[in-house]
Amino acid sequence: MARRILQHKSEEKNIEGIGQFSKKLERNFFANVDVRQSSMNTCKPELIIDLYCNYSLTHCLYHFNKGTWGNFESDLHGATKTELEELLKELQKRNPFKIEIAELSVHFTDVSLIISKIHNDSIAKQFGNIISAVSDNFVYMTKHLTEMPYEIFVPVFTEFSLLEYANPQNTYDGHLRQNIGFFDYWALYFHSTEKGEASIYDLRNREITKGDFLLVH
Repeated sequence: MARRILQHKSEEKNIEGIGQFSKKLERNFFANVDVRQSSMNTCKPELIIDLYCNYSLTHCLYHFNKGTWGNFESDLHGATKTELEELLKELQKRNPFKIEIAELSVHFTDVSLIISKIHNDSIAKQFGNIISAVSDNFVYMTKHLTEMPYEIFVPVFTEFSLLEYANPQNTYDGHLRQNIGFFDYWALYFHSTEKGEASIYDLRNREITKGDFLLVH
């Protein structure tokens, strides 16, 4: 199972506006919010964000699709956006250093969705599209509604897919394409499988598969 990143205990930069950032997230997602700093990068603050929702995943997906949970909206190209990106921009304006989200977890009453950073700004930009993908793939990820995973980990990579980072075709203006890696494979954890053993979900083929994968954490 993916391991939680430990909180950094020293040399943390004081981030102005974290309290207001957390309160706005709580209002948008009807959740208790915990925001802390990661220990993985001491050069710039990276945030670990946990949203604790008092509803099941299906309940939140119902309201997500109705537009009444998370303040999501679709742009002209059909991509799903959320106010998280705007709130992060507001937080950035109040601080002289770059702030990243290293990990974002949404803990529903029946399952946790854990999203790990791929590249700069990847979580904030793709969070809405990830929730949309959860909705679109829900039937297949739950084994046709027969079993709910207790954890969904986004993303996992094959050794081959990691090579995409070195492929210049996957860049735009010198930066990685925003969706690279998030919508290929996820890890699902079920109570029916051996403890700590991940089932790999292939989003493109909408099936649970097997193979050698690297958990990013």
